[in-house]
Amino acid sequence: MNVRPNQLPFAKMISCLVAALILVLFSCCKDASNSSKSYKAWEVTGGSKENIKYADLNQIDTQNVKDLEVAWIYHSEGADSLKFSPIETNPIIVDNVLYGVSPKMKLFALEAGTGKEIWVFDPRDSLKMGKWVRNSENMNRGVTYWSSGTDKRIIYTVGPFVYAVDALSGSLIKSFGDQGGDRPEERIRTRRKEIQYDSHLPGYRL
Repeated sequence: MNVRPNQLPFAKMISCLVAALILVLFSCCKDASNSSKSYKAWEVTGGSKENIKYADLNQIDTQNVKDLEVAWIYHSEGADSLKFSPIETNPIIVDNVLYGVSPKMKLFALEAGTGKEIWVFDPRDSLKMGKWVRNSENMNRGVTYWSSGTDKRIIYTVGPFVYAVDALSGSLIKSFGDQGGDRPEERIRTRRKEIQYDSHLPGYRL
């Protein structure tokens, strides 16, 4: 098509409008696909891989929220609120089991419905941890669940260390890394400019 000089701005405008229309249609299709997702579980820190911190459950609404009562309380460090800081982790729930991390970096598993303790994994236990014993009190804001068949694991970090813990028994999985632990920064130190690494939220940034 031959375009006269005085018609060029109009042709460009039509092209821009068509491109904008395509983008709008693409966005609508994308939103429609996202709206069909179910957000009824909390198996990932933040509620979903999008980290939207939302669950589309309908048992609680603006009408009955005022009637809520405390179902259970779990004291991860013996209810000592003076010596230890608050829990900063966002727990996950998998198969009705809640997994979280205490202020002293202990990984714990609770019955989600009752708060009953199932097991506690303590990185300070030198007898069980061996070379991966870690005696520190830094923060942890989330854990990651991984499974393959009957192999179910909780992956979490304590300082620079990464642990793989059996989700059912709370035992260190010795087949992971080097006898159950790993220190990623040792391998990525030479590629520090290429890799952005955040140990507080495993699975979010590596």
